[in-house]
Amino acid sequence: MRVSWIIFILLILVIFLLFYLGLYKYFLTDDSSSLTLENTIHIAKSHKEATIIVLGDSTASVELRPNLFNSIIKDGKIINLGMPGSWFYSHNLIQSLVKNNNKKVDSVILVLGPDEFINEGNMRVNSDLQYHKTSISIFDAYPLLFYSDSLDYLKDNLISLIFKPILFKEDLKDAIINPLKRLSVVKRDIIWLSRKINTTDTLWEDDRIFNVCNLGPLNMIEKNLQIAKSENDSTASAMYSMNFAAYSGRKKQKAINKYINKNLFYLIKNLSKNFKTVYVLNAPIYEGFQEIYPNSYLNKVSAITKEITNQFANIKYIEIDRAIKSDCSNFMDVVHLNTKGGKIFTKYIADYLNKPTK
Repeated sequence: MRVSWIIFILLILVIFLLFYLGLYKYFLTDDSSSLTLENTIHIAKSHKEATIIVLGDSTASVELRPNLFNSIIKDGKIINLGMPGSWFYSHNLIQSLVKNNNKKVDSVILVLGPDEFINEGNMRVNSDLQYHKTSISIFDAYPLLFYSDSLDYLKDNLISLIFKPILFKEDLKDAIINPLKRLSVVKRDIIWLSRKINTTDTLWEDDRIFNVCNLGPLNMIEKNLQIAKSENDSTASAMYSMNFAAYSGRKKQKAINKYINKNLFYLIKNLSKNFKTVYVLNAPIYEGFQEIYPNSYLNKVSAITKEITNQFANIKYIEIDRAIKSDCSNFMDVVHLNTKGGKIFTKYIADYLNKPTK
């Protein structure tokens, strides 16, 4: 009987350490979105000298180039904390972390991608709970009030916070099937998430040389992909595969999520309260292809963003030059700038920040 109690207590202790104190972050595999978050948190905590942070999804993480930005900006130093696949809820948690750990940060650049406004709010909150499962706690219940579309959905979210192993069910299933494989990542994750970051080193930037000028609509991309594969052209196959995935994975946007105003307002209000100046912009989208993001959708997105940002004195909306959005050579796919476009975009933002304030 005593042995059974000891085993039970040890099991409870292990569950508490892994799921409630976040130690499961050292068991995350390469394809886990939570590993992206934990790495972003580590970077944010390491760069104590940063005065400007960038928040956003992949449109921020791969497009705003920090080394170029820091070479242009007259006052301050930037760190890019954009995370692929993240959403308003993610941005809010990251800004809160930065506010509590990086006292020098006084400005934020918020890049809002078009997918953050889609009419699938529940899917996005589910995604974010998975994204933040190693760091989220019951204290995040209050923010969830602003991101839940109904009382039933709020109940499901709160249950996930209270009984956190629910969020790890797929990870646990994989750990049971492949225990040695999961244990093999522990040493790597401990080293990776504990590494000392030299804040004077060159910051990471993506390098994407492709452009969409010759891609054409989705059916043409698929046709050219098959031709490239039949000809064993690995370079062309990689380009067409990447773009086909980016296009086909997005359906034509028509409706804005009805909870966007509430969710975006809550994020903007917190940014306004926590930082001296906040710059908000809608990520540049290639205007040449209307099959994915028609202008009617993008116009609604920008209108909502402007309406909310205009309510706060220290929030500045940046209107992106149409010349950037209309040039196909700036984009690697319809929603992401390539290296050339990223440099133009970064210079545009840095020059905006360098202008004297009125």
